Amino acid sequence: GYINDWASYISEHDMDLEEALKFLRSVNTNKERYIHIVDMDSYEAYSAYYPAGQEKIDTYVKYKDSDTETGIPFGKIMKSMFAGTVNQFEVLGKYRLEETQAMAVGIGTRVTLRDEDGISKDYLMLRAISIDALKKSWVFPTEYSSAETGIITSNGDYVIQSASMKSENFIEYIRGYNFQDDYNEGEELRKRLQKDGSGVLEYKNFKGEDCIWYYSPFGENSALDILGVINKDELRSSIDSWYIVLMICGTLIVLMTMDGAYLLS
Repeated sequence: GYINDWASYISEHDMDLEEALKFLRSVNTNKERYIHIVDMDSYEAYSAYYPAGQEKIDTYVKYKDSDTETGIPFGKIMKSMFAGTVNQFEVLGKYRLEETQAMAVGIGTRVTLRDEDGISKDYLMLRAISIDALKKSWVFPTEYSSAETGIITSNGDYVIQSASMKSENFIEYIRGYNFQDDYNEGEELRKRLQKDGSGVLEYKNFKGEDCIWYYSPFGENSALDILGVINKDELRSSIDSWYIVLMICGTLIVLMTMDGAYLLS
């Protein structure tokens, strides 16, 4: 919501780049969030983190002629954000911030600025959130004690790594505890994550316990997946508990029906 509101305000007040950056410095009070304005012709960007005259950054230039970086189609996502062709918000991530060298994800929208000649030009405005800051606010309540939720890229790299997810990335984690010597299985898992929008996987965790893993896209074209895991035994015991509850309820309904029929007769 913030990024859309700020972009609308800047566009409506016919600001130039310098005025927009000054405005963004004043309203972006959360210092763990970074605002970038990207020229989509050159992919040169300007950061409200820096003082006037020092705002220019090169964070996005490398994505201009390449749609793929570490498995994420950055160029495609940035163009889609700029065009506003997707109703659902999109996420750009993960990439390294020039300001702090921290890894981050970003969300963005189009903003209109006035150039030196007074002509309007559209830019992409991004609000980048560091992964460390995102982890602090990443809360995913669940009724199951062993359930965990994180975020991975469609290439299997961790964005938010939950407590029990080990190794450098999700692919290596699953391979290490399920098919240690079979690299082909690991590549098949990677291809499945990249190809399928969502799915369910059954693998052992690092404790050797059977688990169910579920992945689902974090917004259209984001190349990020929400990844959940739950111990299979806990899920099974929960199902058994519900079965018992249903049996008791069913028995009570039958008894009430019989008693009612008896009273009526």
